[in-house]
Amino acid sequence: MSTDQIASAVEKVRKAANSGIKKQMTWKASCKAGTAKWSYDGVCADPVVFGTMLGLGGSPTWKMHKMPIDDFENRIGRINASARSLPLIVLF
Repeated sequence: MSTDQIASAVEKVRKAANSGIKKQMTWKASCKAGTAKWSYDGVCADPVVFGTMLGLGGSPTWKMHKMPIDDFENRIGRINASARSLPLIVLF
């Protein structure tokens, strides 16, 4: 893949992840207690595109990885949604 194709694919995966996570951000009674949980499973068939999106400089060498919220927001973008006229944000 050329660098333009990789950049285009990265942006497409980033937008899909952002949209998928926003769709899950709905009001739950556990939001008041700060214990609402969610997970997001996305598909990225090309490891080079995934590694580029995460700023790894290549394919990931791990199967599972915990990422600080600041790094996540820098790579995926800040995710905000609203439910019941209240703002929701992703916290780790």
